[in-house]
Amino acid sequence: MAYRMMVDLGSHLDIPSGIDSDSKNGVSVTEMETRRRIYWGAYLSDKFQSLYSGRPPGLLLKDANISKELLDSYEEMEQWNPGSASISPTVSYKGRPAYAISCFQGMLQLATIAEEIIQHFYSVRSSQTPMPDLLRFRSHMRESLSQWMESLPTHLLFEPGKDDTPPPNLVSLQVSYWTLVILLEQAFLNRGHFNFSIEPVSRDDGRRRCIDAAFKIWRLLESYNTCFTLRHAHYGLLYAAYSAVLVILQHAHQDQEHYISCIKFFWMILSEYQRKFGRGLRKPFKVLKSLMQQMKEASRHIGLDESSNSNDQQPTGELVYST
Repeated sequence: MAYRMMVDLGSHLDIPSGIDSDSKNGVSVTEMETRRRIYWGAYLSDKFQSLYSGRPPGLLLKDANISKELLDSYEEMEQWNPGSASISPTVSYKGRPAYAISCFQGMLQLATIAEEIIQHFYSVRSSQTPMPDLLRFRSHMRESLSQWMESLPTHLLFEPGKDDTPPPNLVSLQVSYWTLVILLEQAFLNRGHFNFSIEPVSRDDGRRRCIDAAFKIWRLLESYNTCFTLRHAHYGLLYAAYSAVLVILQHAHQDQEHYISCIKFFWMILSEYQRKFGRGLRKPFKVLKSLMQQMKEASRHIGLDESSNSNDQQPTGELVYST
């Protein structure tokens, strides 16, 4: 409802700036900047809430006529330091620039890609789209994601194990990218999602892309958890964890040691989130448990029966776009 109210108030439209806020011909530069930040912040939030809750986006790019350009860049080089509650007690973290503006612009680009993926592959009309068109859209989306990563400024890049862990917003940027890779490919790997089956070679390629993305998410979240802990993590990171572990359980050879370590990590953070904050995730947990119960080795290491019985008592919920 709040997103619809923004449209009713005209927040999605650029109003020419006037001399001051009382100008009859426009708004002040400050108000114009505020309107842009509020609208695009809401647009970004809407897309990732859409993924988490499984509902269609409320704010669409085609309906907006407001610039993405931000005039005030003070936050770009502002030093970021973690609060005592958001950092691991064993880690000494030195403050560093948050690169908030360039990170926000990068997230906005990912949000527009997410909107296209949802509309092309997860909307009501997508089931009626011919296979050649869907495959063409997939190629276009793959190219958009590749171009996004290739054009990312070096100060926004992060390689776990090689680089020092950056502020959480920069880790979230990378996690969001790999989550969209999974979202795109899973549409063609889930049985029954479309009324056709793709060629085995294409399916294997999509499966490989998903597994690679899942392991990238694992390493990113592992670095995040080591440095900051995931106690107060944004729900988008938990959605990424769920998407990633689902890929591993569905498509990987799970009995290998590194796969079990990956699954165990994701199960740990999702279980913790379920107990403290996400009490509406019963259905996603049932999906994961049913898959893990087929893996005796992984179930033994994770202690599935003991660690998850309490989750069956929680209300229902669903993460639609990753299942």
